[in-house]
Amino acid sequence: MLENIWKKTDTKLVIITHDRRVAEMTDRQFVIVDGVLSEVTAR
Repeated sequence: MLENIWKKTDTKLVIITHDRRVAEMTDRQFVIVDGVLSEVTAR
């Protein structure tokens, strides 16, 4: 449902999750390790 809204409205959506299945639905993924934010994937 969120993906449909996000694509139809051409907006940005930030999702914070520990669920890899949810994370894999995104275009970009980031991780925070020891307080440092790093991008782990870009499609």
